[in-house]
Amino acid sequence: AAISAQAPSLVNHVTGLSLAIKLLITPKMKTQISLLWVPIIVAVVQKEPSCLSHEFASDGKCQLTRSGTQLLAVHKKQAQLHGMASQSKADAKEWMDDRMSSAHTFRIFCFAWTPRQPNEELLVQEIRAELEMCDGHAFFTDVDAPGEDDAGDWIRVQVPSSGEDKSDPDWLKLRDMVALAPVWARIFEMDLASQYDWIMHVEPDHFVNMEKVRRNLVQNLDALRSGSEREQSFLDGSILLNWGNAFLFNTNLVRDMAAQWGELGATCDQNCPVLAKDRAAAVGFCEHDMIYPWLDQILHNGMLSMGDPGCGHPSQTPDSGQKLPLSCWQDMALVGVDFNASEVIETIFSLQGADSMQDAQQRCDRASPAMGPLCTSLYRAVDVPIMHLFKSPGMHTMAQQLFLH
Repeated sequence: AAISAQAPSLVNHVTGLSLAIKLLITPKMKTQISLLWVPIIVAVVQKEPSCLSHEFASDGKCQLTRSGTQLLAVHKKQAQLHGMASQSKADAKEWMDDRMSSAHTFRIFCFAWTPRQPNEELLVQEIRAELEMCDGHAFFTDVDAPGEDDAGDWIRVQVPSSGEDKSDPDWLKLRDMVALAPVWARIFEMDLASQYDWIMHVEPDHFVNMEKVRRNLVQNLDALRSGSEREQSFLDGSILLNWGNAFLFNTNLVRDMAAQWGELGATCDQNCPVLAKDRAAAVGFCEHDMIYPWLDQILHNGMLSMGDPGCGHPSQTPDSGQKLPLSCWQDMALVGVDFNASEVIETIFSLQGADSMQDAQQRCDRASPAMGPLCTSLYRAVDVPIMHLFKSPGMHTMAQQLFLH
């Protein structure tokens, strides 16, 4: 509460200090100083505890949600505080150029959808600690889903239904865009595009390392910046990064989607949204990782869709062919049904700092006879921001203890 009360004053002092120092420093020092005061403001903003009610429309009636209210209030307060710290247009452009080269200045909102089936509910309890390292996060679920919303990061949406049993474990299997259409509608309603630079969609069975997310994001953008003239032009436009079955949408793309969502988000075949109508009509499915990669052809907005929607697949920039860092790893499937997940995760952790494949192989051999043959794959996982197929809470717990602390 004390931090919250002092937030506006602290923002003003920090901003004033920054401008005063700016008169005395050389241009070469500007980047370092800008990276010092921006995280301080962000840290203060995130302490704001204000809470406002948030409503959603359902069957023509307006109902008050039991969750997500505090989250929306924090978003609005963040926008107010960031407005107080705004600079002149010239300074803002220089600041934006600086932040594009720094992982820690991007504001990233992370979200996941879940019907709150028993196993996923356990996973959510673990992945929450990973998503709390984003600048904002939420778990979206259906209005009729079971479970309590006491954690304060649940947001319920009305998912279209045709009398299906929502408690069925296979509900929306291969059709999760049925739920994601109203999820995105809520994201647009909350105007997250004005408060965050990127929105990242992940799944409960992803292990998310936000430090590496930020680093890979900068590497992706740096590759565009050093690429062809056309690739450089995308930096000012709409960008979708396909990191396996995790996806990052920049602010421009989110706004483009919002502008067309009245049409594209409407329900059609199999309760899938219009943007997935072709796949729904052809095979009856509308999976997000089959629909998102086609957004450039759906929106017709001149956007860039970069990366590969297949987890573990290599990718490169579209024109210059620069190799992009691996962003998703899921070779747990190669280990076998009876694999020791703890051993796999511990071995990946032990490979950090290995300076060559030979060094890595020696470490794998020392770890376990079972890990030796898998070393090439395990070594690829060392720097990835997203690991897929973390199907048990214990896998999340161990990875957090090793990689996030």
